[in-house]
Amino acid sequence: MKKLLFIILLFCFFNNASKSYAQGFVSVGLTMQIPNVGVYVDSVNNNLYVYGWMLDSVNTWQKIHMLRYNGIQWDTLRGFNGQVLDVEIYKDTLYACGVFTAVNGDTTIKYIAKYNGTNWESMGNFNQLVDRLKVTNDTLFALGWFQEIDGDSINSVAKWNGTQWVSLFDFPKMDSPPNMARDIEFYNNNYYVGGNFTDFGKGIRDLVVYKNGSWQKVGQGLVGGNTTVNVLQVYKNELYFSGMIDESAGNVGHTILKWNDTTLSKVGNGLQNGNNQNSGFPQAWDLTVYNGYLYASGTFSFANHIPAQGLARWDGTQWCGYATDTINPQITGKGVEFFQDTMYWATNIDTINGVFVNKLLKYTGGNTTAICSTIVGINKFQQTNSLTLYPNPTNNSITIKLKDEFYNKDISIEIYDIISQLSYSNIIKKHGNNHLTINVTHLPKGIYLIKLQMEGENYSAKFVKQ
Repeated sequence: MKKLLFIILLFCFFNNASKSYAQGFVSVGLTMQIPNVGVYVDSVNNNLYVYGWMLDSVNTWQKIHMLRYNGIQWDTLRGFNGQVLDVEIYKDTLYACGVFTAVNGDTTIKYIAKYNGTNWESMGNFNQLVDRLKVTNDTLFALGWFQEIDGDSINSVAKWNGTQWVSLFDFPKMDSPPNMARDIEFYNNNYYVGGNFTDFGKGIRDLVVYKNGSWQKVGQGLVGGNTTVNVLQVYKNELYFSGMIDESAGNVGHTILKWNDTTLSKVGNGLQNGNNQNSGFPQAWDLTVYNGYLYASGTFSFANHIPAQGLARWDGTQWCGYATDTINPQITGKGVEFFQDTMYWATNIDTINGVFVNKLLKYTGGNTTAICSTIVGINKFQQTNSLTLYPNPTNNSITIKLKDEFYNKDISIEIYDIISQLSYSNIIKKHGNNHLTINVTHLPKGIYLIKLQMEGENYSAKFVKQ
């Protein structure tokens, strides 16, 4: 009876009507207190799992570490005494990993567990936490800080062979935390492992491939004392990875790179911080492929220098950022998943523009549009001379630094949107200053081309309105 009452209460909590707080994004409606949360979709059984660390709003000391949603109602898979860090479906069985050391009082279940449909069961005695579960090459892997499983020496990467955990090609032992393996992918018949580690020698760190009988660096490798790799994902026959990757330290790109089995290369111009610069460590924590796009979520504010507050998509040639309202740029994306053709976005934010959203959002379309870094419409204009614009991106006004030849001349000004429609037009007679400021508050968010004409010559440049 108590269990039934609790499920009814949860159902009431989760079915509170939610309003559109950011353009196109709405709260899922989790009213319980949520320090952090991740999201995972079981496409076989058509379930959405929300996991992490949640506190029951009826009893704030009752921790809930996993919820399940079938599209109609929610239920709980409780019993963990610590946070769940990841979940995965393998051969129609649900697995969970994290920092827990008991489930429903059973202390033989540590750091990893499997669900038999009724109860949680042990999946081996790991001596340290498991940070991630991953199915690749039709094989289940566990990754984390551990050095031993069931008394056997197995370091950081464990492969399930159907009956027990085994080492993956004697993956080397690493130092104590924070050094760890974080993700694995099987790409072009080789296993790649990313994380935060340096104990391979030969200048190898943070991303390795097992090839020709040994662990090797990928291409010229990664450099930099703060470098880490958080996530790996195969997209359009290339291996993408993101993390703390600093171009200024000598890497080929910033924050996110790709590998085609021959060359490491940039993904556009990478991901930028709140100042729209390739500095610091904005990064993706999750990369998801869906309907031909690669989605990145994490701690960034721009992608290829266009607005992308923690969420962007890549189509192989250009980045697009969702035109959300202003979001705290320090969000830590915990995952993007698609459930019943709807995008769910797990973040680390409680509010958007002062409205409570409680970490987990879903995308409903609405007024949100994707702002893309490559513009088709305005590129038809010939850009023979460029202008200096600032600030760029801008919220309210754009200032043009004029060249000497503009002094005391008639200037025609036009601004075009991404489909080449005229958004602003003005003629200034005998302009006598070397700076010209235009109010763009009225313009919708997007990318624009500004054209100046003076005595038959055209000058132009692009800018972003946030």
